[in-house]
Amino acid sequence: IATNVYRTQMGEKVLTATCIIQPSIDNIHAIRLVTSMEKVDGENANGNFFYNSLTSYDVIFLITHGSYDDKKDLHWICTGEECNKAKRDKIFNLINQWIGFTVDRDDVAKYFGFGFGIVDEQRGEESESIIYLMFNEVFLQEIKGTFNNSIIFNTSCQSLTGGYPLADVF
Repeated sequence: IATNVYRTQMGEKVLTATCIIQPSIDNIHAIRLVTSMEKVDGENANGNFFYNSLTSYDVIFLITHGSYDDKKDLHWICTGEECNKAKRDKIFNLINQWIGFTVDRDDVAKYFGFGFGIVDEQRGEESESIIYLMFNEVFLQEIKGTFNNSIIFNTSCQSLTGGYPLADVF
């Protein structure tokens, strides 16, 4: 039996995963699969990373904030990309120029699969409301590549509320 333990520390949160594999000809590749880990966090875990690179990983620990919009039946996953008002407005202006007409925030969420969410965080002595770029299952259906045989541990809150669309996309 081969046992590999990986530990990632994020502030006070510690994630530990143990992989126990019975060696055989069929799963020798699985032993090789879990021999390294890359941590992508903060501003590096931005929209560009999720769109272009997420599917290139075999094992994914998705440790982030999440929410569920029961009116639109959408599951939201938070990136590490902070977005102030100027950055949000720039993104919406680029979309409007690209498609040739004006869309509102609800249309962007429904058709493009991303939006913005506010997360209250403790930063130093102060509690701050931080705006982050978020995406939903619509966005995940459009990203580059596929999750072919990937193992995904999604710890974002409310990911299974209202059904399993995120699991179906992954």
